[in-house]
Amino acid sequence: MLLPRVCLLTGLVSFAVVATADAVGQAQSPAPAQEPPSFEPARDLSDALQRATAAVREAEERGPDSVAKFKEAQFYTREAFKFDPVNAKAEFISGRLNRLINRTRDAFSQVQKYVKTPEGSVDWEGFKVLGDLHYEGKYYVQADAKYRRAAQLAPGEPSVYIAWSRCNLKLAKRELAIRYARKAVELDPTSADPYEALAEALVEDKQFDEAKAATIAAMRQTRLQLRDNPADVQLLTRLQAGHQSLQGILTSLIRKDATVGAYYVEYSNSVAEALEFNRLITLHRLQFSLEQGIVATQPNTPPQLIERYAEVSAAVMKNKRAVEVLEKYLQAHPLDETATKAVEKLKAMVQRRSMGPPSLPAEPKQP
Repeated sequence: MLLPRVCLLTGLVSFAVVATADAVGQAQSPAPAQEPPSFEPARDLSDALQRATAAVREAEERGPDSVAKFKEAQFYTREAFKFDPVNAKAEFISGRLNRLINRTRDAFSQVQKYVKTPEGSVDWEGFKVLGDLHYEGKYYVQADAKYRRAAQLAPGEPSVYIAWSRCNLKLAKRELAIRYARKAVELDPTSADPYEALAEALVEDKQFDEAKAATIAAMRQTRLQLRDNPADVQLLTRLQAGHQSLQGILTSLIRKDATVGAYYVEYSNSVAEALEFNRLITLHRLQFSLEQGIVATQPNTPPQLIERYAEVSAAVMKNKRAVEVLEKYLQAHPLDETATKAVEKLKAMVQRRSMGPPSLPAEPKQP
């Protein structure tokens, strides 16, 4: 029992590096350094396991707060072991954390051991994670069997069918891949994930018209999320990737029939919108760089840097973050008039922002 927990402690830095690398690969800026989080002790074993499970699921999504969620899951897993040093579910969560820090061998051993326990043998998530580990190791036949068992245990869980669909694509079973992706769409029609899996399967089967419709549906769901989270770089990057997929599909349709004028118009609209999202992603990167500049140049921070930081922050709708940074700056430099004026202006923008929806690139009209 000692090894997995030691692995988690020594691997946390590795996970931070991996998470940052993923973020950079998706055009995300790494989060500024923060104070180590503090978590309230778990009330009992059940509470510890619930908190650890919720946190590890979020960490597995590899979002901007993945490192923080990893730490939270790690903390509550240790809490669970305090209540029960041989708890099977805690060992399973420990395995999922080891997977996140690329200790695949430890993770596989722990998860495989869990699904053989009475509790794990009826836990769909255990078989889903074991299937993912097989899939990542390119053992697709074994992964297929684990996803099948997960689907038997949780026939209403869309994430199982998404993973199963992609596994069947690797096995060159396109018809099954399409069937499982459609099942995921049926179970979760308001998420982008099932539509993306369906589009992938349809492209492989050269059903380009249907693949185009699925890709547009996925992008529509992502846009709905973006309206509530306009500063989410992950969503912006996902839309940009959606446009790349859409343009590839349209290129295939044009090759199939070059006389359809609508395809060229759709392609042009997609390129134009993708350029706008690329601009927003670039501004997010710039905002983070300017924030670093403000920290690095004190006490001789030029007024132009502060002004530019405020402008870019407003452009990417990160006004609250900018206010926090500049107010901290003003604590050390209370007489800086440029920073004071910038904070006042940004606070006014925050107030206006709360009164109405943000402005996003308009969705291209279909011919």
